[in-house]
Amino acid sequence: MVSEKMTSNKQIAETSKSLQELEDDFM
Repeated sequence: MVSEKMTSNKQIAETSKSLQELEDDFM
């Protein structure tokens, strides 16, 4: 249960990081 939550948080962090990189490319 806890490990799944940590994994989901890690995926969310990676996704938000990718979105920020895409925004930087558009700027």
